[in-house]
Amino acid sequence: MWQRICKNKFLLGIAFVLLFSVIGVAKANGALVVQKSILQGEVVATQLVAVGQQVKEGEVLVCVKTALGIAVASRATVNGTVVEVLVKPGEIVKVQQAVAVIKN
Repeated sequence: MWQRICKNKFLLGIAFVLLFSVIGVAKANGALVVQKSILQGEVVATQLVAVGQQVKEGEVLVCVKTALGIAVASRATVNGTVVEVLVKPGEIVKVQQAVAVIKN
């Protein structure tokens, strides 16, 4: 019985090591993180992030014009470099629509 318990703990330990190794490699290689809109509205040109721009977590990526005025539709969820902008000024975005991709 003791051997079985030790074997299961050993296998569990190996699984955790592998999991954390995979996470570490993904972060080291710069994972791509899709940023989504939290509001619906028309994309405002003056408040749109650009490809190649360095951003920090919480920084505004996209603003939209809504019935109540201009509001932040998406903020960076990670630090990194913008590798793709998926919306254009004047375009209508929906809630949960992908608006940018960041490599962290």
